[in-house]
Amino acid sequence: MAYITRASATQAVLVERMPAPQVGRRGGAARAWLDAQEQLDRKNARVITKVMVALPHELEPGDQTQLVRDFCEALTQGRAPWLAAIHAPSEQDGSDERNWHAHIVIRDRDPATGKRACGLSDKGSTELARKLWQDTCNAALAQAGVAARIDHRSLREQGIERTPEIHVGPKATAMKSRGVRPESKAQNDNGREIRWPEIDEGRTRVEHRAEIALEREIDHDQAERIERLVAAARFAEQENRRTREQARELRERNKQNARELFERIELSKREYFENRRYYERVIDYICEKIGLHIAAIMRCDSSLSVGRTIILKIKSISM
Repeated sequence: MAYITRASATQAVLVERMPAPQVGRRGGAARAWLDAQEQLDRKNARVITKVMVALPHELEPGDQTQLVRDFCEALTQGRAPWLAAIHAPSEQDGSDERNWHAHIVIRDRDPATGKRACGLSDKGSTELARKLWQDTCNAALAQAGVAARIDHRSLREQGIERTPEIHVGPKATAMKSRGVRPESKAQNDNGREIRWPEIDEGRTRVEHRAEIALEREIDHDQAERIERLVAAARFAEQENRRTREQARELRERNKQNARELFERIELSKREYFENRRYYERVIDYICEKIGLHIAAIMRCDSSLSVGRTIILKIKSISM
């Protein structure tokens, strides 16, 4: 309680159905109330449930506060006591300025009945709480007009091939800012041994996270290069398709022009032969008249033969 309500980090405290803690006073009345509740429970009972959520940095502080309140009321079904302390990002060197988050403490007991209200110790309750946070958070983002969304599933479940980040706590961040390199030590967690030296492989959590960030940056660069190559290939295909379409249109125009030229040639040929036949008839008529006149002048009985002879000569000259 003292840690999550410390004055150096706490920006806001929300509370329902229990005394409000005093910021910077080690929890104050809230701490005393929880101690009293612990005395009422059986020896092995769970007194409180702790939940920590990362708040979307895209939201304004007021929207973040409302998001936490909506989530806590939905999680406790408006019956169980809860408090939430909203923390701002640390100002220490190397801290993530987007690290808005909230520490939530829930007392899963309905004050009116003394019975559990939300079943946070039941099997599968963690997954349900994660899903509820996803839905509540995405609804707040949508209402604020923010396009970003969160997904409570693991990267593997989402089909994303990427190494997940690891959490670096405030102590490790503070040691790094002081130039101190923390040493990994084995930890006993309720009888379960956690072999941190083997897990960290000689690296600090800050160094491990930096490696993951570098790997992600490399993967991001490769993804961007692939995306650029795909875009270039898609553009080249579009240009190729456009060129083929232009070539097809050009061939069609050339075919049309060739057909029109052929038709004009055929028309010219027909006009030529028609004109030639016309002029031949005119010449035949003229020659025939000339022959008749010449035959009459010569008082020749064979005027027709003379006329034909003259006509043939005139035709041979005209040809």
